[in-house]
Amino acid sequence: MLEDASSELPVKLIDCYNCFVYGNGQLANRLFRPDGIYPSSYGSSSLAAAINEVVHIEKNAAATTSKSAEAYF
Repeated sequence: MLEDASSELPVKLIDCYNCFVYGNGQLANRLFRPDGIYPSSYGSSSLAAAINEVVHIEKNAAATTSKSAEAYF
């Protein structure tokens, strides 16, 4: 449904689901904090890298995001 809407509208769809699961569809628990809701520093880096592929928010998202994510979580 979202893919259909993004093809009809001037928007880009960013796949954030796949940055939190393994290739077999299993949830990558290490990418979440112990509460299972908020991303860990690794999860934040993975999310920033996925966004950066489409939006180019940072020159090196994985290197800088993991350091700054610790301050927020």
